[in-house]
Amino acid sequence: MAHSFELFFTLESFISYYRLHELVIPGEFYNLLCKIPPEAAVDALRILYTREECRIWQPLPSLKKIWNERFNLALGHRPRPQPHFAYIYKVLVTPTTIHFELPQLELSNRVIRRFWDHADRFLRVQFVEEGDTPLYLQDRNGPFGMGRVCQRIRDTLRHGIRIGDRYYEFLGFSASQLRNSGCWFFSSTKDLNVEDIRRWMGDFSQETVVARYAARMGQCFSTTQPVFAVQSDQIKSLKDIVRNDHTFSDGIGRISQDLADQIAEVMGRKDKPTAFQFRLGGAKGVLAVHRRIKPNTIVLRPSQMKFSTKHKVLEINTAASYAIAMLNVDMVSVVNSLEVPGEAFMEILSEMVNSVNDMMTDGDKARAVLRASMDGLGNNRDLARIVEAGFFERGDPFIKNALTAFRAHRLKEARERTRIPVIKGASVLGVLDETETLGENEVFLRYIDSYGKAQVVEGDVMVFRSPTLHPGDIRMCKAVDCPKLKHLRNVLAFSSKGERDIPSMCGGGDLDGDWFTVIWDERLFPPHFCRNQPPMDYPKMRGKELSKVTIEDVQAFFVEYMLNDQIKQISAAHRAIADGSPKGVSDKNCLELARAHSIAVDYAKTGCPANVDLELLRVNSYPDFMQKKGKPSWKSEKAIGLIYHKIDPKDYLNYREDLSNPIIDKYYDPRIQAPNMERYIGAARLLKQYYDRQIREKMTMNGITTEAELVTGFVIDWLHKDKSKKMYEALNDIRKEMVRFRNDWRLAEFPDDMPREELEAKAAAWYYVAYHPLEQERQVQEAKKFDNWYQGGCGLISFPWIPHEILCDLAEKNTTEEMESSKYPTFDEATIRLYKPHGIPSPHPYKSREEYDVRNDDGYAVSVVPEHGPRKWF
Repeated sequence: MAHSFELFFTLESFISYYRLHELVIPGEFYNLLCKIPPEAAVDALRILYTREECRIWQPLPSLKKIWNERFNLALGHRPRPQPHFAYIYKVLVTPTTIHFELPQLELSNRVIRRFWDHADRFLRVQFVEEGDTPLYLQDRNGPFGMGRVCQRIRDTLRHGIRIGDRYYEFLGFSASQLRNSGCWFFSSTKDLNVEDIRRWMGDFSQETVVARYAARMGQCFSTTQPVFAVQSDQIKSLKDIVRNDHTFSDGIGRISQDLADQIAEVMGRKDKPTAFQFRLGGAKGVLAVHRRIKPNTIVLRPSQMKFSTKHKVLEINTAASYAIAMLNVDMVSVVNSLEVPGEAFMEILSEMVNSVNDMMTDGDKARAVLRASMDGLGNNRDLARIVEAGFFERGDPFIKNALTAFRAHRLKEARERTRIPVIKGASVLGVLDETETLGENEVFLRYIDSYGKAQVVEGDVMVFRSPTLHPGDIRMCKAVDCPKLKHLRNVLAFSSKGERDIPSMCGGGDLDGDWFTVIWDERLFPPHFCRNQPPMDYPKMRGKELSKVTIEDVQAFFVEYMLNDQIKQISAAHRAIADGSPKGVSDKNCLELARAHSIAVDYAKTGCPANVDLELLRVNSYPDFMQKKGKPSWKSEKAIGLIYHKIDPKDYLNYREDLSNPIIDKYYDPRIQAPNMERYIGAARLLKQYYDRQIREKMTMNGITTEAELVTGFVIDWLHKDKSKKMYEALNDIRKEMVRFRNDWRLAEFPDDMPREELEAKAAAWYYVAYHPLEQERQVQEAKKFDNWYQGGCGLISFPWIPHEILCDLAEKNTTEEMESSKYPTFDEATIRLYKPHGIPSPHPYKSREEYDVRNDDGYAVSVVPEHGPRKWF
């Protein structure tokens, strides 16, 4: 196995998760793996992982079956990741063992990109409980008590991890990793070690507080997309706006319009965002477009400068976008405590429930709901476009299943997480009014709706950010139209005037990347006498200073943080006390917990833990909506409880019964026809095999049971998920991953410079191989030979919707009485075989798969897929 570390690591994953046991692996299995080219062998193992639902008792026959189908499966032919993505190795360290995760393609960071030749030597390590659930060290009893587990963590950080012939050492961690008990390790070579990497990252010696030292290092591990290098003369400086010891400009800088346009082009953002969360050397925060600065210029403030480094590449974390506002548990609890009656929330809930029910039978309502439900990623907008093209009213199973998942997900989120969309609301990135036009307590919001029209909000608005625990975290502001700020889109501009900046009043927020929710639905406004309660005066904490911080100090802080992190316990106690107290979040215990929560959130940066009275955290019973199994509970009568009781879980738990089975329904839209589409069918067959393989792997790895849930991101039921992640983190990661996945396929297979008639022919061919009854039957019969996924007779049909806009345009162009009354096309095999896989006529039909086999140095057959699209991929 020495010839491929990835192969060794993949096999270790099988064994560590008990999918394989060493005692049932025959020597011939290892011999076969060694004879297969490394990448093809890894692909074969990954396919084996997705096709066997539990322990594999006969691995050799299963591996031989997959190898015999290597031509159709395109073993060893992988998409080349974009420069800002990398295959990441990860292990989960439990109190007793180590689990190896299959390498996944993820957004990279500047460190991995700088040392790209050694990218496979970086290792993500996460400390978890047995069963891969989050690890909590407080009040831990039993043979593996707090002391023993802490010592295991310390030993791992100090002495490293050995995997095969590699020795991994502790490197560092980002802020998000620290919150999830994770960090980076690196396996040194004779030319590069962890100290070399840290020196390259920057100079952190000016930081004498361990937590701040670790946080500055962590900036380098933020997942980002690099856009372009910046020269020193392009960067200008500007003073912060400070008043009454409050920094109104905390984290916000400026960028010229031309550079913002360049960023948008690199990111493929046709909407041209006007603000970006960024990293640039040792600086971080947000850059917002400013019209009065010179072209090719970036302006930074002192509050954005964190450390010095030679790295001068501008990197983007996120770009400004508009998403619909969502209620959440903590916000509802606070607003309900501010005398907003439960009936107001129930009215909004009823509107949501009615809309998602009506959309299942009414195409116009489905389009309206999807258009109103912007998610910031474009998923719902794309589904709305498919509905508008007439596929829903014709019974297309893909859009029908997508809407079924959408409805079930909305109902589940409302009941279990109190997440309810507010149509008159938005979630946007916060920026500063650099023109000094807005008055005290005024804001400016201009957003682009799903139809591409600009909307300016005017009048009273409610502004908040998460977390929201204190009565003063909800701010009522005045939204005004400001012509001087009309160049800003999909951001919330705050005034630079007043006694105190509004972001800091919203749960201690700032402008270095915080997203704010704005609501202009008057039903949710507190009465005037309850508005703008005194905000919390968030304390400025600073941890113990050392003369010099060492990496051993950073490791010790990692363990200390795990011991003292109490965010989850504080939040749970706050919710329970707020629901049980007549004063709600204004209860004195809730106010004390809100203050402690603020300190706990900043613990990773300050090094100062929240010292909470343990009696406050010892809640004996909980409201029923918190679903604390095995704990005493009461029926909540407040707004959150009303929402929880209103929705019957049966309304979303039985969603699978409503899903359409394309193999049984035999649906085909005759409008999807284009001249010369038969030229691309052969290639489409091969590509669909590869695409379906990737989809199945993603479903298996994430424990997602249906294709509709995966491709839309509306996951209702998890067989299993990354238990170390919170639900919203897992959902967000799935959605972002699928957007990236679709975009990669779209850019590779349907480039903008391809002639329109070829784009239509190719898209029609993709639709043909996914929907045509003969193609579906051919795929099922072939797959049944070796694929457990097809035993239920349900195929995958998301493949042709990668170029959904081309299919929609083609369908609308062909919406004629003659076309709709025609029969769908059918091409015989002789016609299909006349063309090479990339659509160019060939005098010779396809060769047999045996003719594509060549021999490696050991004389073993190696599959070679003939030239076919996407040539940029394979």
